[in-house]
Order: sequence, then structure tokens, then C-alpha cells
Amino acid sequence: MRRASKRPKIPAFMIFCVVIGFIITAAIFLLVSFIMTKIDISKSMTQLISVSALALGTYFGGFICAKKYRKNGLIRGAVCGFSIFLTVTVLGSIFAGSILSFSASSKLLLVVITGAVGGAVGVNSKRRRY
Repeated sequence: MRRASKRPKIPAFMIFCVVIGFIITAAIFLLVSFIMTKIDISKSMTQLISVSALALGTYFGGFICAKKYRKNGLIRGAVCGFSIFLTVTVLGSIFAGSILSFSASSKLLLVVITGAVGGAVGVNSKRRRY
């Protein structure tokens, strides 16, 4: 008799990891927005902070996804990063009316790489012993 697998299904867990990435990104945005109420920050610095927050959220999304499965960390992290980029692009075009620009390709490259790095780190991280 076969045992039921304890691993979650890939699409559902991938959506969960993307949501976790968005939550982390939103938390960073909230922290930065609080700081921006106290300090005046230039537009270029604001763009840099927003891209950095997106990269951090993608990193942790890829990390969580790869840590759960313990294999194919680069691929799972890159797919998580691409999913986050695709979602951000679609939501940006719906709510902000923005279209793809030259910076979109650099953002795509950034989130795929940070997601893949997070996946690689997640696969190679130590397991809890308790």
C-alpha cells in the first residue's frame, strides 16, 4: 500500500509562495512609507527602494518554495520570481495604467535572478531537527 505524499501540489504552493513574496514586499513598502513621512526622499531613490523591496520579496518567495521541496531550487525560485513579475506587471497595467517600458526587462531579470538565488539558498539551508 502506498502512503499519501505529504508534499503540497506545485501550483497551489507556488501561489502561496507568490503571496508570501507580496506580503514581504508590502511590509517593506509600509516601513519605507513611514520613513518617507519623516524624511524627504528623491524620486530616483524611491524607485530604487521599490525595486529593492520587490527583489527582497521575490528572494523570500523563492526561498520558501525551494525550502519546502528540497530540490530544483534554482528553477522553482526563478519560476516564483517570474510569477511575481507577471503579477506585478498585470496589476500595474490594470491599476496604474502603465505599460511595459525599458526598465521592465531589467526588473524581470532582477526578480528572476533573486528568486533563483533564494531558491538555491532555500534548498541548501539546514533542516530543523525538531
